[in-house]
Amino acid sequence: MMKDSITLFHASAGAGKTYQLSLNYLFLLKQFCQSNPEALKKILAITYTNKAAYEMKERIITFLKEIALQTDRGKVLSEKTGIDPSYAEFLLENLFLYYDYFEVRTIDSFLFKLFRGLAYELNLSPDFTISNYLDEGHIEKALLKVFEKTKEDENLYQFFENFLNFLIKNEKALTLNFKKKIIYELKKIVEISTYREELLSFKDQNLQLPDPAEDTDNTLLRGILYYKFLTLLKEELEEVLFQEKTLYMGIWKEKLAKALKEEFLPWVYLKLGELKAFIIDELQDTDKLQWLSVYPLVENLVSEGNFFIAAGDTKQTIYRWKGGDPQLVHLIKENFKEFGLKEIPLRNNYRSCYRIVEFNNHLFTLLKEETELKRELLKRIVLGKNPKEEAEDLVEIALEEFDEIFSEIEQSGLYNLNGKVIIEWLQFDEKISQKEIRPFLFQRIEGILEELKASSLFEDTAILFRENEDVAEASSYLLAKGFPVIASSFLNLGESSLINTLISFLNLLFNPSDEVSLATVLLKFFEDEGINLLKTYQIFKTQNKGNFSLYEYLKNYEPDFYKENILAPLEKAYLMNLYQFLRFLVSRFKLEEKFPEEKPYLSKFLTLALNFTAKGGETRDFLKFYPKLSEEELELSLEEAPLKILTIHASKGLEFRNVIVPLNFSLKSYVPQLQLLFSDKGVHRGKKEEFSEELLKIYYLEKIKHSLEIFNLLYVAFTRAKQNLYLLVPIGFKRNFLASEIFMRIFETLRSKKGHLWEKNYFQERILTLQNSI
Repeated sequence: MMKDSITLFHASAGAGKTYQLSLNYLFLLKQFCQSNPEALKKILAITYTNKAAYEMKERIITFLKEIALQTDRGKVLSEKTGIDPSYAEFLLENLFLYYDYFEVRTIDSFLFKLFRGLAYELNLSPDFTISNYLDEGHIEKALLKVFEKTKEDENLYQFFENFLNFLIKNEKALTLNFKKKIIYELKKIVEISTYREELLSFKDQNLQLPDPAEDTDNTLLRGILYYKFLTLLKEELEEVLFQEKTLYMGIWKEKLAKALKEEFLPWVYLKLGELKAFIIDELQDTDKLQWLSVYPLVENLVSEGNFFIAAGDTKQTIYRWKGGDPQLVHLIKENFKEFGLKEIPLRNNYRSCYRIVEFNNHLFTLLKEETELKRELLKRIVLGKNPKEEAEDLVEIALEEFDEIFSEIEQSGLYNLNGKVIIEWLQFDEKISQKEIRPFLFQRIEGILEELKASSLFEDTAILFRENEDVAEASSYLLAKGFPVIASSFLNLGESSLINTLISFLNLLFNPSDEVSLATVLLKFFEDEGINLLKTYQIFKTQNKGNFSLYEYLKNYEPDFYKENILAPLEKAYLMNLYQFLRFLVSRFKLEEKFPEEKPYLSKFLTLALNFTAKGGETRDFLKFYPKLSEEELELSLEEAPLKILTIHASKGLEFRNVIVPLNFSLKSYVPQLQLLFSDKGVHRGKKEEFSEELLKIYYLEKIKHSLEIFNLLYVAFTRAKQNLYLLVPIGFKRNFLASEIFMRIFETLRSKKGHLWEKNYFQERILTLQNSI
């Protein structure tokens, strides 16, 4: 077990990646925790999501329990890890006694812990708070500070004069709503600076404005003007936030990455303890800034002969829009091969039935091996329907990147499960639009669900869409048809009286006399008793004809009730973070038992609070940004729901008995973020039509990365099912969805070759005409 200190697992879908990482963690525990429990801190495992961190912790503890109890699996685990039952008991005891040392966490929570530990060295207040959202008031203050500085700085004044002249001459539409546009773009540049390395590298360069007489490239002038203005504004925003002891999420990541580049590593070890082993999961989803922050730790570990274990699957890179970068897998291979890096492909599939595994093997292997088919599809996706011949070199680059991403495809299916793949070709009239097919799709999904019910296979079914809008509409449709649905994005927390009451309780922390919040808490949490208290209060108020508030009444005339049920819980909040306090309220008032129908809302709300707390958020900020936060798509607890409807992105890392995938999605039109492109000359901003040949090439190189995601989405969606996979493929109308077009072309080529899939009946086909049936 683990003879190599540097290991990279290539983990395709369902390949047992968490099992392997947990096994390696146990091996490392045995190595470093012989007698000193504090050695737990020497092993760091980081994941991409809270769910993945929880799953790995749970797996590690379960493995140790099984070894201690000497179950059949425990005996196998004991042999693989070298941990005997008595030592497993010792490790379990220490894990529970020193749970805070059990460092399995998300990468953001680890980096935040690191950042807070270096607060003094970074000249930050030790009691700073993190804001997950930018307040427009802060941005307006930063704007005013920038304009104030122009009075004292002649160079700055000259820059603004050039910038405003350019806006008036070239972008008159912007001048009509300048502030709103700038606020949006500043938020965006702070957000994308967490994963766009170019933004960080250009920040420290003294970009010179081009001479209009010598350089007629308007995109360069516009780019440098905008970039310098937004950078100036961002620096002032940092100062405004610094004075208020606040940091925005994107800004602290940038500060940390820069600090660790500047020889801060000894301070890291001094504050957090020395690491001996580093495990990183979902490498392809890690963004550049996260990697730049942890790389010094990894480099130091490797150079000292310690352990570095990484796992990833470039085929599942569906978070490029958040900075996920499959090139990190390639970088690790290149940077650490001289240190004896061992690559281990995990080729067994422990999730899906044999037929689904073979179907995906054939589908994606054919796409990889059929160069002309691949070339045709990539040309269509990257260059459009009428590509220029001189762009062939870009197609070659796209081919190379595709082959690198899909380098490991073949898996061995281990289970039969009597499962199947069903492809439904949904025939539509050519005049129908993409939006108009939705009700027909929902009706067909309803039909499949009825089939599953009739076969007693309905439990644990998922429907995967690309867009949140589809999730919401399908959820509403199926709820109206009587199906028990839980979805990742359709739950509107504002509709839940329980969640509104919890928000009211949080409001009391900052305004205990808030009449509306107090009354809301009384009515919901205390039901009949609360109603009686409010009635008594109204009678008292009428009889005394005084301006007596509910808060004063409870304190003075119902002191025992107030102290026990309002004041005592509020006092607990000062000893807990936001998530802990909400969990306390749920337990204290038995909310899950009292309101079982509110469980989906409560689950989403608590997940929201957990994510916010893990990022360093404070309760006051949570209340301030709650309306925005409540709209976010979250990792939900889906185990109890027989029918789940979620996006493909939200399904990553999950598995379901039955999966229905409507191929009614395309890629969103590609536009460079903030319309910025980076060349050797500097920063450019403009529309595609304005770009020179050189800039067009840069534009298309960026677009290639964006465009390949459609294949990653198909792979993730097709590999979630354990037993039955249903693919709904719209055909026949003029402007079809890109996902359907791609699947049809691959499948047509497969059909022309016939072979193994047809001989073994690994799938079924149905052709249905839908619009006449509604």
